[in-house]
Amino acid sequence: MPDNAANPRVKPWPRPRGIPRYSRLPLPPYRFIPKLAPHPIREPEGHSHARADEPDPGEAGFRHGVDLYNRGCWWEAHEAWEAVWLAAEKGSARKAALQGLIQVANAHLKLEQSRARAVTRLRGKCNALFTAAAGLAPGALGFDLDGWRRAVDAYFDRALALNPPRHVRARYPFIVLWTLHSGPLR
Repeated sequence: MPDNAANPRVKPWPRPRGIPRYSRLPLPPYRFIPKLAPHPIREPEGHSHARADEPDPGEAGFRHGVDLYNRGCWWEAHEAWEAVWLAAEKGSARKAALQGLIQVANAHLKLEQSRARAVTRLRGKCNALFTAAAGLAPGALGFDLDGWRRAVDAYFDRALALNPPRHVRARYPFIVLWTLHSGPLR
């Protein structure tokens, strides 16, 4: 396996211009991309191996997931959001929306691996989950979920049309949280 410090494909993306940090939790030193970097938990050299702390199932965990997603750390965003999803009320629109976010992160990871069929399959799952979340109040997650979903769909359409399918950071659908509670962190 290549040295993750020397592999630019696994570096977290720089903070997007004009988008603040939303959590004080640390970012990982690398993004987990299978076959390019050590598995964060299972491998001893993984960035979260033998981690004593559990992901936060509350607002801080959700915001940390947003920071990770915005940096292209999709596996890590999935992990952060999964803790929040597990704590959400069973059968609720919020739980469906959180699971949709998790699957979008998964689809981005598959796109990074040029796995177009997996991306297409996951998009179907995402659409079903977001349809199940239709009862969620606008802004309940702290951002325009419907507008972001449309941007994600358009992004995947463009990315899958490339040969090979790939990410284009200039068009990436970042999540921009509204300044509700304590506001964004700078």
